[in-house]
Amino acid sequence: DPQMTSLGTALFDQNAVDFLMTYVDASVTCGTPPTGTATNTPSPTNTATPTSTFTPSPTVTPGPPPTTGCTTNVGGPPTLGIGQDCDLDVRFPLVWGDGCVDTEDVNPHDPWDFYSVPVPSLLAMPGALRDNAVTGRDAQAVFSYFRVGAMAGSPVYEQDLNNNGVKDGWEYDRGVDAFGNLGPPDGVIGPRDAQAAFAQYSRNVRCTSGFNLAKPSCTTNVGGPPTLGTGRDCDFQPAYPGVLGDGCVDTEDTNANDPWGQLYSVPVPALLADHNALRDNVATVRDAQAVFAYFRAGATSGSPVYEQDLNQNGVKDGWEYDRGINHFGQLGPPDGAITAVDAQAAFAQFAHAASCTSGYNMQNK
Repeated sequence: DPQMTSLGTALFDQNAVDFLMTYVDASVTCGTPPTGTATNTPSPTNTATPTSTFTPSPTVTPGPPPTTGCTTNVGGPPTLGIGQDCDLDVRFPLVWGDGCVDTEDVNPHDPWDFYSVPVPSLLAMPGALRDNAVTGRDAQAVFSYFRVGAMAGSPVYEQDLNNNGVKDGWEYDRGVDAFGNLGPPDGVIGPRDAQAAFAQYSRNVRCTSGFNLAKPSCTTNVGGPPTLGTGRDCDFQPAYPGVLGDGCVDTEDTNANDPWGQLYSVPVPALLADHNALRDNVATVRDAQAVFAYFRAGATSGSPVYEQDLNQNGVKDGWEYDRGINHFGQLGPPDGAITAVDAQAAFAQFAHAASCTSGYNMQNK
């Protein structure tokens, strides 16, 4: 049945074209069946007509290399099992992990190489989830998006049916080069995408656990370090990769999407004095002192003291201590200069006993 959205070797010819099938004396002829006189002689050649004008890019152009953030994935949903699934490509905000735990991932920095997608297709079930195995259902789901002509700019590509903050197109689309290697979305979900997913299924590609993208990007923070207590601390802004959470659990956070405006908690004592210093979930006088230490050292964007990463957590030290501060004393993302005003803002939070019951301490990447 050419209208089926299932996938199997019987639905594709060697050019990835969906073709008709006609039974003739218990044999199968592919392409347009013979017309005219009734005869059991099959057509000598396959003259199937392509049903799509999609032409996949001959090569994958990955652009700048992805950088690594981390979902943490310790001990609870949306984690599948235990372990870390930290793949991140900053060009595609909120795409976290790939469904394969890093210890088993061929490339733990690449969120595109493991072709697990929400199944069944989000077109059929908007609450569908990704899992930690590539099966025939993944290939079928990708194929369903090809059948509806999903490409960048089209409503079916741009929508977010499962409300996880990621375009549906990005969840199903891959760039596929001439050798079958996967890369970031190329803007068109074509038959080659479905074939690539089917190829992984044929090789029984799977992992023991991973991140299912059921919810917006989040550090997860359930049940162990670097969590401070229990709960989720999910603040994240793509412009500052690696900066996850703000030290304040989301249920107490004024803005759970803003890692800068709620709590001026920084590694204490200053990383200049202790390279293993940690952030916590309380703004104390030590936080103000640590910020002041960076002001005294002349920490500005571009300077070694600002750009270095003494605690090796994947975040510039300057970003950990710097805040933009408006005329009303409200905090915002780093403005590139750690000043006395920054230290005063941290001290003001201490004076107001700003604290949360738990949060994310940014000890690890």
